[in-house]
Amino acid sequence: MVIMDDKKTMDFHKFMTLTGTKRVSMARPEYLQEQLGLAPGIISPFGLLNNEAHNVKVYFDKDILDEPIQTLHPNENTHTIFIKTDDLFKFLKQIDFEPEIIDL
Repeated sequence: MVIMDDKKTMDFHKFMTLTGTKRVSMARPEYLQEQLGLAPGIISPFGLLNNEAHNVKVYFDKDILDEPIQTLHPNENTHTIFIKTDDLFKFLKQIDFEPEIIDL
């Protein structure tokens, strides 16, 4: 899971270089449902609550971390949650996910 500003374009090659990943693609809808219990278009860190296997890695683009507040969907795209960046990281730690910060 890559969390970045929606105005920024994802550079898959740079991501692969930064993370040592050999192959990257957008997740298939079936995989999203299986791992996060979510459909495409509503993916957020809150979906990690459903990832009991803890096999989803979480990456944050460092550019968004300068913002004191993050805006995310609460596992549905009809609402938006405003959460302090520090509180988002506390939440992820509480559910045993350790995000990696990268410079995309």
